[in-house]
Amino acid sequence: MDYKFRELKFQDVFALSKIIKKTGIKDEMKSLFTDGKNNLDNTMNEVSQDQGLQLAIILFENIHRADKEICEFISSLSGIKTEDIMNMSLEETMNLFYAFGKMEGIGNFLKSASKLMQ
Repeated sequence: MDYKFRELKFQDVFALSKIIKKTGIKDEMKSLFTDGKNNLDNTMNEVSQDQGLQLAIILFENIHRADKEICEFISSLSGIKTEDIMNMSLEETMNLFYAFGKMEGIGNFLKSASKLMQ
């Protein structure tokens, strides 16, 4: 299945912030966007889709800590009902998270969100 996501908006930072706090992945997320010197001032062009995929994997690994919030967040971006996401097969869920990690602008959005959490 080909998943489509809406454009990310500032209001999405609030949902992501709740997820990060509840899952305890703040340090992991921040480390995705540092150059080893705790510098988040890299140019926006240096943010890779790989970083978005890495975060999707981190979220998936910690989904048990904030399953409802993560599914609601993905639902709000994809238009897929939360309960449908929660009832997907493992393969479908992995494909959805993979598509989330590769969505346009996710790296820059996450980098900006990381700056707000310092």
